[in-house]
Amino acid sequence: MLSMLPIRRLEGEDRFNGSHIIETGNSKYPSLLKTAAIYGANASGKSNLLLGLARMRRFVLENLKDFRLGRKSVNVPFAFSKDFSGKPTLYEIQCLLENHLYRYGFEIGQQMVEDEWLYCDEKKLFHRTGEEFDINDSFQEGKGKETQTRKDTLFLTVCSSYNGTISNGITSLFQRVRVRGLIQDWLSTEHPAYYLCDNKISGRLLKLIRLADPGISHFRLLTGDAKEDEVEIDELEVVYDSQTNNALRTEDLSSGTTKMIGIAGDILRAVDDDGVVVIDEIDIQLHPLLIDVILESFHSLPTSKAQLIFTTHNTYPLRKKLLRRDQVWFVNKMPDFSSHLVNFAEFKVRPDAPSYDGDYLNGRFGGIPTMEIPEILGMGEHTKEEGK
Repeated sequence: MLSMLPIRRLEGEDRFNGSHIIETGNSKYPSLLKTAAIYGANASGKSNLLLGLARMRRFVLENLKDFRLGRKSVNVPFAFSKDFSGKPTLYEIQCLLENHLYRYGFEIGQQMVEDEWLYCDEKKLFHRTGEEFDINDSFQEGKGKETQTRKDTLFLTVCSSYNGTISNGITSLFQRVRVRGLIQDWLSTEHPAYYLCDNKISGRLLKLIRLADPGISHFRLLTGDAKEDEVEIDELEVVYDSQTNNALRTEDLSSGTTKMIGIAGDILRAVDDDGVVVIDEIDIQLHPLLIDVILESFHSLPTSKAQLIFTTHNTYPLRKKLLRRDQVWFVNKMPDFSSHLVNFAEFKVRPDAPSYDGDYLNGRFGGIPTMEIPEILGMGEHTKEEGK
């Protein structure tokens, strides 16, 4: 289970307490980590970890729509065991809202929500099994909503649609989760270019984008004023020379600049609304030093409660020790093809070590591929012939 709770009294990490920690004000959970980095070999399950959160987010926010509208199912059983065939998929999160710890989850099969539950400080607010509901008196916003809930929809979302205070709080948290980089387009957030139209962040966004492309002067909307949800992508230009007005359409920008726009836009919005940014393969198309700047910028905001979770193969954060050890996770593929998640803090290391990337690449912590050169493309036969 991925956890953003810091490990108390973690040796050698006190220097990060002022920058890498969010103070929550909750007596039981007084602090959370701002960021988490997930390492692992290709096909180890890193992306699936983020995909699980993305699918849960999508279903919570859109499950009231009819399944027949082409929406993809979030029931995705483990493919490498017949024991899981036909069984429901379980999703669960824990979050702090209004100084309370909420635990919300559900199990969904192919055609219906089979289980759903919500607890506040481990006290049950409701538990639903199929079409049977057990609603606590402390969850008054749920009373009478049972008959409004179809078997293929979530009770929480139904309550939220009626402006329930607690359910709205949970669903608004999912709205503040921004997913970037996953291959499945249906889970992605808005196109990066839309952030250029957001007057609340456009000025700060320009400064961050210039780190990736210093030549950018400003952004320009070709058709005059437009709202973010109305503008067409091909109506935006990025101007490189304010004197000559040399410019590129957003679709012609380099892949690195486009990715930087999306990441920076996600982060700035998350900073403003205490959201969560989830990025798969943050290092793809970005220079390692830009990853350093992104992390440093994120950690330098003392009052923000935004969080950043990302997967990466980039060992620069390990080499420069940019993160606390409890902010780093390793994913290993097991013999049965399942994925095993382990926290860096579980390993004994020298806190005063100059870096950790050497031990990681040598396989001490797991999360790396097995590097055996296979006999492919006739390599083995060619070698034998050369030896004759």
